[in-house]
Amino acid sequence: MDITIRSNHPEYHSYFEKVLSDGLNKIFRKHQYVQSVKVHLHTPNGANKHVALRTRIFGKELFVEAEHLSFKRAVDDAVKKLRIRVQKYKIRRFH
Repeated sequence: MDITIRSNHPEYHSYFEKVLSDGLNKIFRKHQYVQSVKVHLHTPNGANKHVALRTRIFGKELFVEAEHLSFKRAVDDAVKKLRIRVQKYKIRRFH
């Protein structure tokens, strides 16, 4: 499991490392073909918080993003979207 977090707010890094690990560990355990996740947290011009997840699966990349007023909600939405995308990939690829 390889999770890389980039943020323009270093104070959020340690907090979201735990939050993301909890959410992404479920995906890694259920879908062993997920190799890595790169996370980018930022606030464009002080507006909504933006979270982007780039996931590597057997040479293919899946990309999801979410925005919300709080980072916590944006992270939860992005992880939920990623879980759905990985499930769709599994159905298309292995069934």
